[in-house]
Amino acid sequence: MLQSMKHLEEFTAENVYISALDPETFQFNPQLKSLTIGHTDLSDLLPELFEPIPNLQVLDLSESQIKSLDFFYPVENITGVSELSTGKPIIENITDAIYGSRKTICVITRRYLQSEWCSREIQMASFRLLDEQKDVLILIFLEDIPAHQLSPYYRMRKLLKKRSYLSWPQAGQHTGVFWQNVRRALEAGGAATETTHLLTGPAAR
Repeated sequence: MLQSMKHLEEFTAENVYISALDPETFQFNPQLKSLTIGHTDLSDLLPELFEPIPNLQVLDLSESQIKSLDFFYPVENITGVSELSTGKPIIENITDAIYGSRKTICVITRRYLQSEWCSREIQMASFRLLDEQKDVLILIFLEDIPAHQLSPYYRMRKLLKKRSYLSWPQAGQHTGVFWQNVRRALEAGGAATETTHLLTGPAAR
């Protein structure tokens, strides 16, 4: 139905779908800017649904059922969404996800640093680390990012000065060791420490 609507910019579906949309639903609608899906069970919503619509700015799922915002983060192009409605404020979704998880993994890239929610996610994760004094936060850098580019992110720089972190570029050819360290970091428990030998990459200065 949507194949002939290549210039479609706004799409609303209320009581149309009974389950999560097929990932190829909008493959012919790259100009889509506003998407509303109501009264639908989106528990199995896949991030691939958003890959063909890089211009999306408004996403309203407030009248549908969703389990988490996990679908939102793997797809780079939807970091441009300026309005997201899921039935409750996005900061509340972030807080619930962080405090409801045994561990929080922050995967740091230059694009992530530019996203609207980066500082808030780091802030919430830092609060939990301080509140519980447990090793609940894992930092993974997918790119080498110079220290001066982290200067606007005070909390992240403070964390990096106290803690070690996992670095994908520093892993080099030893990817097996990298994933082993990720697994060990996930399994580790107990009180938070200033540094930990499990993680590759020296603390930032």
